[in-house]
Amino acid sequence: MKIQHEHVGHRQRLRDRYEKGGITALFDYEILEMLLAQIILYADTQPTAKRLLKKFGTVRHVLTASLEELESVDGVGKRTASILNFFGQTFDYIRSDRIDAHSSYSRVEIANACYEAFKGKNYECMVFLCYDRNMELCHSGESTEYRRGYTFSPTIEEIIAEAKAHHAKYIYFAHNHPKGSIVQPSNVDLKFIEKSVRVAMENGIIVLDHTITCEPDTYSVYYANTLGNVALKVMAELGGDNPYNDNFVKENFFNDSNWDSGYFNKTEMERLIMNKFDPILT
Repeated sequence: MKIQHEHVGHRQRLRDRYEKGGITALFDYEILEMLLAQIILYADTQPTAKRLLKKFGTVRHVLTASLEELESVDGVGKRTASILNFFGQTFDYIRSDRIDAHSSYSRVEIANACYEAFKGKNYECMVFLCYDRNMELCHSGESTEYRRGYTFSPTIEEIIAEAKAHHAKYIYFAHNHPKGSIVQPSNVDLKFIEKSVRVAMENGIIVLDHTITCEPDTYSVYYANTLGNVALKVMAELGGDNPYNDNFVKENFFNDSNWDSGYFNKTEMERLIMNKFDPILT
């Protein structure tokens, strides 16, 4: 009788998504999960992948960490640390440029990467991507608890604290609605968006967008100008001691492009990316 361990099916689904969509079809922790699965054959590698990402921030920083730093993470032994470090040095040897697949310079590019990563997920989940002032990805994370609505882990405060610890200037949120749902934000989504903007602004971080994907469409609260209206409300409620003003909110939270519907389908996103539409940094 053939004995198949319980993680084979999950690993095969990751490989299938990678083979169909390339590396951008995977979340950062899933990239690490696939690497770890080549080292740790008969165990669930997802918890270790998430711990590595939480400590180091990005896949690149995991793979360029020292052996001692890697071994300090629960679930990473000497052999695992050595092979992860070897992967990193191999990438550096082959390519001298950045290896981070999710680094991007426009909101639409980020939305497209999230669209690919949400494919095949039949439950609601959320990701957050943190960028420094040069729009280099410096941290990312994912929460599958978001599908429960009011139950959320990690909390907004914890997410922003992680972003701040990794010196983020910008943060981007995205979540999916299962196929057959509507792509517009629910009341729960809108409450989350307002709270995320509030906590981010209190910590000097700019929310770039919060997109909702429901195949084949993506909805952007930034391009619908919902984000800007929320930021104005938050600024007023923070009172006179906050460092923000109307011009700051207008420049950083309001869409001033010629695209104001808030809706994109996959074909439109790809066309806009090819035309280098609306870069965040100019």
